[in-house]
Amino acid sequence: MTVEASSKHDVPLSSCSAVEAKFAQRLASNEKKIRDRAFKKLRQFMIARSVKQEGGFVRNEMIKMWKGLFYCMWMSDKPLIQEELANQMAQLITQLGCMKTSMLYLETFLATIQREWLGIDRLRMDKFLLLTRFMLRNAFECLKNKGWETGDIGWLTSILSNGPLCSVAPTANPTSGPSLGIRYHFIDIYLEELTACGIDSLEPEKATDLLLPFCSLVNNTSVIELKERVAEKIFQEIIDQSDAALKLVSEVSGEAPPDQPRLSFDYSGIADSLLEQTKQPGAMARNRKKVYQIIQNFREVASGNLPLDDFPNVPPDSDDLPQWKMEEKMVKEQAWEMTQELDKEYRERKKEKEENRSRKRKKKVVVDDVCEVGGTVPVETKTESADNVEKKSKNKYAKPKPE
Repeated sequence: MTVEASSKHDVPLSSCSAVEAKFAQRLASNEKKIRDRAFKKLRQFMIARSVKQEGGFVRNEMIKMWKGLFYCMWMSDKPLIQEELANQMAQLITQLGCMKTSMLYLETFLATIQREWLGIDRLRMDKFLLLTRFMLRNAFECLKNKGWETGDIGWLTSILSNGPLCSVAPTANPTSGPSLGIRYHFIDIYLEELTACGIDSLEPEKATDLLLPFCSLVNNTSVIELKERVAEKIFQEIIDQSDAALKLVSEVSGEAPPDQPRLSFDYSGIADSLLEQTKQPGAMARNRKKVYQIIQNFREVASGNLPLDDFPNVPPDSDDLPQWKMEEKMVKEQAWEMTQELDKEYRERKKEKEENRSRKRKKKVVVDDVCEVGGTVPVETKTESADNVEKKSKNKYAKPKPE
């Protein structure tokens, strides 16, 4: 089961069955009562039909129902109503009676949101980001209800690897990868939602298996920003939450490590997965330096150490700095003060020059006005204007000096 990067395989609405077409039309209605009634009936219809062993749905039917659900969310107003609707849509993943149907529901949602992403305006973006977060959270809840089975984890990671976490660069080509915006959103929320769902039941080996899409993405992507985002928000975040990092932070700051929920990972397993992905045909040579650095960091963390380059950012106390650090800090402060003084002096000289130019322009305007009416030019002004004309006479475009 894979997620298509484009809608070229989507069947037109007229070729779907009458039931799916009616649901899609009523879900996109302008009236809230019609949309609420249509969604309630659709949920009952999907739950009843998903009890079948084969799932009861094909991809084209689900795609068209998601088209109606998408515009149902599009037409929804007010934050609380949007949140409730997004939660109800996402909870269908756990309410469907067959894992195959649940994964198909998630897959077609990803295909729909990828297809419509560039058409979402900034005023509606927040509610679709919220819907995406709820869908990912309930996908993890679905795996949790099934006991985090290895096959189901592989199913989910395959859908994500072929969808928002694929390595294909986004281009104008219809067969290109999804937009960077939706990828960044998945990268930012992935560990947070996984921690919220699996804090009590997810084993380190299973948690490591759920990172496989990122191991592949950081090796295969040609987008430098995407690679750096994965390295920072996924792998570096895991290292910062390791026991070695928290212990070192507590020693430096003198405070107990914060009591926050965090997952346990198999750090050696993450390093092995990254190393295995470097040997795959799609791995890019220019990404290997970054990947090898991440692998080395995980090897260090697995042995109980923390690389100095990955030391978490802790603001040091100035009293605890060594002498050479204090001298270096003093030199930097002095250099900064000198730079500020030079900038101030430069601004003052520039302001003075502008004032002089403005004064000269005003005097020239006065001279021209007096000459037009045939009056007498003041002595000071006349002398100064004669000097200016004498200076300008060197220019071939200047007027000749009057006799």
